[in-house]
Amino acid sequence: MKEKGQQLKENDQRLKEKEHKMKEKAQKRQEQDRILNQDVNKLPQSLRLTFEIYQAQILKEWENGGLFGKVFTSSDDDK
Repeated sequence: MKEKGQQLKENDQRLKEKEHKMKEKAQKRQEQDRILNQDVNKLPQSLRLTFEIYQAQILKEWENGGLFGKVFTSSDDDK
């Protein structure tokens, strides 16, 4: 009985950790969306360059994370 209680506590802890990670991921995505949707033409030059760098980093992260789906390359045509 004690083991069952311990298992339930561990499962509950794992679920809480997973929920926390999902919330963090959602907040990060929301911030990334805000940065990507920023009209850099309205910003001062120094801020514009910073935002353009951030935007490029975000797009690269999304590309590497598969958020854009499968990216086909010329080598895929050979398969």
